[in-house]
Amino acid sequence: MDPLNSVEDARLNELVERFRKETWNKLTEIQVPHLHQQHCQFVGYLIDIFRLQETIKFRRLMGRELVHLHKTVVEIQDFVQYHLRDEEEFLDRIKFPDTVAHKAVHSRFSSRLATLSRKLEQDLEHHFPSLFLTIYSWLFEHINSMDTKYSNYYVQMPLAADFPTSDYLLETIMKSAIDGIVIINDKGIILKFNPAAENFFEYDAAEVIGKNVSLLMPSPFSEQHDGYLERYMTTGEARIIGTIREVIGLKRSGITFPLELSVSRFQGLETTYFTGILHDISLRKKHEEEMVRARDNLERMVQERTRQLQEKMEANERANEELRLAAKVFENAGEAILITDPAGDIISVNNAYLEITGYSYAEVVGKNPRIAKSDRHEPEFYEMMWQSLKSTGKWKGEIWDRRKNGQVYPKRLTITEVRSQDGELKNYVGIFNDITEVKETEKQLENLAYYDPLTKLPNRKLFHISLEHHIESAKRAHMGLALLFIDLDKFKLVNDSMGHGAGDDLLMQVSERLTQSVRKSDMVSRLGGDEFTVILTQVSGEDNIAHVATNIIQILQKPFFLSGLEASIGASVGISVFPQDGKDSGTLIKHADLAMYQAKSGGRGIFRFFMPEMNALAQHMMRLETNLKKAVIKEEFEVFYQAKVDQTKMEIIGMEALVRWHHPEHGLIPPNEFIPMAEDTGLIIPIGLQVLRMACRDTVLSHQAGFDWLKVAVNLSPRQFRQAGELLQSIQSTLAQTGLPAKFLELEITESMVMGDVDEVIRVMNKIRELDISITMDDFGTGYSSLSHLKKLPLQTLKTDRSFIKDIPESGEDKAIMAAIISMAKNLNMHLVAEGVETEAQLRFLSDRGVDWIQGYYYSRPLPFDKFLQFVRQWHGTSH
Repeated sequence: MDPLNSVEDARLNELVERFRKETWNKLTEIQVPHLHQQHCQFVGYLIDIFRLQETIKFRRLMGRELVHLHKTVVEIQDFVQYHLRDEEEFLDRIKFPDTVAHKAVHSRFSSRLATLSRKLEQDLEHHFPSLFLTIYSWLFEHINSMDTKYSNYYVQMPLAADFPTSDYLLETIMKSAIDGIVIINDKGIILKFNPAAENFFEYDAAEVIGKNVSLLMPSPFSEQHDGYLERYMTTGEARIIGTIREVIGLKRSGITFPLELSVSRFQGLETTYFTGILHDISLRKKHEEEMVRARDNLERMVQERTRQLQEKMEANERANEELRLAAKVFENAGEAILITDPAGDIISVNNAYLEITGYSYAEVVGKNPRIAKSDRHEPEFYEMMWQSLKSTGKWKGEIWDRRKNGQVYPKRLTITEVRSQDGELKNYVGIFNDITEVKETEKQLENLAYYDPLTKLPNRKLFHISLEHHIESAKRAHMGLALLFIDLDKFKLVNDSMGHGAGDDLLMQVSERLTQSVRKSDMVSRLGGDEFTVILTQVSGEDNIAHVATNIIQILQKPFFLSGLEASIGASVGISVFPQDGKDSGTLIKHADLAMYQAKSGGRGIFRFFMPEMNALAQHMMRLETNLKKAVIKEEFEVFYQAKVDQTKMEIIGMEALVRWHHPEHGLIPPNEFIPMAEDTGLIIPIGLQVLRMACRDTVLSHQAGFDWLKVAVNLSPRQFRQAGELLQSIQSTLAQTGLPAKFLELEITESMVMGDVDEVIRVMNKIRELDISITMDDFGTGYSSLSHLKKLPLQTLKTDRSFIKDIPESGEDKAIMAAIISMAKNLNMHLVAEGVETEAQLRFLSDRGVDWIQGYYYSRPLPFDKFLQFVRQWHGTSH
């Protein structure tokens, strides 16, 4: 009888499908998936040879089909030998009682397969059906019968005893851990996800168990993780295993956060597992109340999750593997864990405990945890701890302990009772971590909150707190108190000319001098920038306060040495006194600030006590600032012009644009009354733009009136010059709008403006020169610019400060200074404008020394534009 005819095609297909769908899942259930995969390979071969036997029924095999059939038979033979060896090793390892019988089945099948293989070599097509039926019948016998027996045996194996604690103790350790614990298999699938991990990632365990661990990682790590795992399993290449490193986690809400990750690998009976211990290294919460609330929430989550897992756990399913996993968690936890008996004696500790305390395992087992007692806590502290533990079953808090080497350290400890199902006390579990770094961080945060990071002096926040405290103390003691506001003079000049590094060095030296100039009971603070305060306590009179203020001014006038260079500054000091100048901190601060501004206005380098009339002045300044802002909006400014005269040719060669404020009520306000405020408030930027626009417009009108050689000089403020991009754009747009050729515009800058970053200054000036605009250095001789820098600047003209002219010819020093400036200008091939010339004697002195260009009252005061044009007409009418 033909064997092929005994198996109908439809029946065979039905049997194969039944095998694929129903026959085998038990090996997967008991975590022996690689044997199941080998059985699936057999099914693949079965389908392959079934298709070939279909070909045999209808026609003879062709050459290529014969080769494929022969190759399949050889592959089956090799795979059978590999599978039987692998399966028998597994049976020996689990001590399967029917191993001998099972091996006999393997032997019979191997013998039958070898016999058929020899026959196939003689007549492949004739003996092929026997091969098909042999493999098919053996698979059903092997998989449905024998494998079911040893899978049932494996499920019912007694629990291993390599971890000496109960299931309940295991769950207490897992659920009490503050570090996140995630356990995955070699495919990256999450098997365990403890409550701390739930808290970190904002997932419940039920939401992530069974899913790939990459969902806890942001891109691109999530896409790369499976590749890393596969490379490790195939090549052993390990990037993370056995190390502690920082990684990025991804919360359910999409927020990323930093974690410290420790990964360990351990081998189950058939599967490789990986345990990840996760520690959130984000900044600890600033307030203890929030920390307590977070830990309470975590505790409730742990309790709730424990209840849920206890309800879901099945009696003996995979109990042996659970204990192995627990042992690894215990060993690799980042937090220290100790377990005691009911009497409080230690029965086990983990590696983290030994690392933190410095003790060995033998030194602590059997001992009471009090061996690490720090003696920092009173007996009452421990009594309250045990009362809480006995009444609630747990205690948590901060405690100080001592390492083996004697070092005392802080730790955050949680103690939990472990009871049996009938309520009997079995153990205490203590979990703690070393919070030395947390305490250091808290200390650093406190320093950042209350102390200036540069000078280490109390900052503005601590100053306000301390001032209120000192006021209350002064009230109780019926003593006086003084507040000194100190503002450094010329600090900005040093900062701009020598760089911010030198400025920081200067502030540190100032803080040291101020601290040394007062008593230890007094307090020096830095409010910010170059503003300092001093609180003088227990003062008895204004003479003593004045003495301290004078001493401060004198020590700050002494030279400072910054990177080998000498710098001189000064200080203005304002003083308010408790209780006559104010009985609360806000009033004292306001009055000391007003007095300080009076000191600056009075010439700097002096001190002023607060006087009641200063309030009126402050109100005036506030009104002035308000009016100045309105003036900018309403464009209440006017430009006056002062002539520049070439005295050798007796020609007016140009004019300087000088701003005036035409107040609707108070009339013309001179620049010295509002320009300083405009600089301080930043209003100088829009005012400067208005002046530039009016000056260019008036110059075009002067050209149209017939004076087409006139150039106009416009002053730039330091704020305008520092905003180089906006300045250049404003100049170009103004020239375009007014139609003034750029060669008739001249910009005047002060010497102090070119100090600091010389390369940047030269870059900006070159940009201005590229527009065909000339540049003049105004007030030359009053700053501190280097002559080596001066020769690099693209200047066409120097203008001397009027202070060098006014005492000529009486002052020999001024005459010498002017002679030196005149000589230098000639050597640098620059024009020189002498500003502030008012007398015949001054003019004669300058003329004798070759100064051609003169500006000053000697020829003309600053005039409104229409009167200036009239002056030019008269000049040329009388001079020609």
